[in-house]
Amino acid sequence: MKGVSAIERMFMVIGDPIAHSLSPVMHRSAYAALSLSAWYGACKVTARDLPDAVRGLRALSVAGCNVTIPHKEAILPLLDDLTARARAVGAVNTVTLRDGRLVGDTTDGEGWLRSYQDAGAPSLAGQTVVILGAGGAARSILYTLLTDTPTCARVFVVNRNGERAARLCASFAHLAKRVDLVACSLDELRAQEVDVIINTTSVGMEGAQWNESPISPEFIRAHHWVSDIVYRPAQTVLLIEAEMRGAHTHGGLGMLVYQGALAFEQWFGVTPPIDRMMAAAKEALRMNR
Repeated sequence: MKGVSAIERMFMVIGDPIAHSLSPVMHRSAYAALSLSAWYGACKVTARDLPDAVRGLRALSVAGCNVTIPHKEAILPLLDDLTARARAVGAVNTVTLRDGRLVGDTTDGEGWLRSYQDAGAPSLAGQTVVILGAGGAARSILYTLLTDTPTCARVFVVNRNGERAARLCASFAHLAKRVDLVACSLDELRAQEVDVIINTTSVGMEGAQWNESPISPEFIRAHHWVSDIVYRPAQTVLLIEAEMRGAHTHGGLGMLVYQGALAFEQWFGVTPPIDRMMAAAKEALRMNR
């Protein structure tokens, strides 16, 4: 059709559920800003259909794909190769088609760190950090905390399944050369000795647990930095309770935008307009209230 240019590259995000994803509006805003001939969509993929979906990525020559809940760990054996980071983390949120091969990486941890720093948070050097959860996002953030320089002093991993938290710490022990890495319960922690609390669970997300907090508000102190990777709603119960107690807070939208920007860099080789991506994400959230 005259006046309509062909889409040169196709990208998407897969997950279940997926209708809530802001990735399409973020990436499309960057394509428009840079006049890129590309398309980005969202596809619901059930756990049962994941193998077929991955084969479809290759068959359709999809140039890149983001991966979200619940596939970040399940997709690993279905890919042709993994970056050293993804292999160490054991989770993937970014897939790139390179010479016909699907290569998995994870940008969640680095995305969280860039967003945290962008929020004006102090250096993590020498800090004591509590990670709530032991899933794919927790693994990626923990990897970043253990390998970033300078590193924090200690990291406590807290999960309702204590054995899973212990396995996570054991699998990362070889990276914790300068960091005290411990799996424990919140009851074993002293709030005054903690500097940063990071929620990587889905507690507080829009849905069944939207009005809950992953920890008792009584644990939070004014000196804490409380980070929640949930971005729907922007102000979770955890963040509201933290603000009420005078703590510093950090929401999840920045992590979403930065992890997407890092994926964009891998796919196009250029830095996207992060301010445009952030504005598009915020507008989408506002429109869907």
